[in-house]
Amino acid sequence: MIKRFSVLGKVICSTVIVFSVSACSGSGNEKVDSNDSVINTLQNGVLFDGKTSVEGRVVDLLAPYTIDVELKSKSDAVKLKRSDTAPPMPFLAGNFAVYQLGGTYGVSTNGKIVAKGGNALERQRLVLSVDETGLGQVYVQGELLWSGPTGNQRPLKVGRGFLNRFWEGSVFKFDIYGVASNSPTGKPKYDLQSLGEL
Repeated sequence: MIKRFSVLGKVICSTVIVFSVSACSGSGNEKVDSNDSVINTLQNGVLFDGKTSVEGRVVDLLAPYTIDVELKSKSDAVKLKRSDTAPPMPFLAGNFAVYQLGGTYGVSTNGKIVAKGGNALERQRLVLSVDETGLGQVYVQGELLWSGPTGNQRPLKVGRGFLNRFWEGSVFKFDIYGVASNSPTGKPKYDLQSLGEL
């Protein structure tokens, strides 16, 4: 399954298979000599065009964990009325679903929006964590917005959520740590480089 996304005006594509990735650039027919060149480009942010996503499954995302994401939406003019395509969803991961609700983000668990915050038109940091007991916390720009029990695990999807709720914007960072923390440090278990490998 080929997934296309644009990075700083350059079209990149990635074949998404669990724990395997190949990449190409330009028209989609020319090969890149090394994944390293693609990885370095991805460090500057992945632009999702509202039609594509990166999907995978995190085999060992067991509590405790922290998902540390930096993202920025292309627009705040989004449809909010629930349908197969709305509202747009930047990602699903672990026990959380993230929606764009106009100019802000909403974080859902157990089928309910439990936190709203951030300015979707500016680069924002969302930190979502779950401890050993299943207690989750949601931070936006370092501010704790919610703490409580979390729902079921979800497969990893970035650029799209449930159904066909694709999202337009850039993901600058997507790190997953094996600890529950509002400010994780050290090397993440997964990061933006390995997004296509999950």
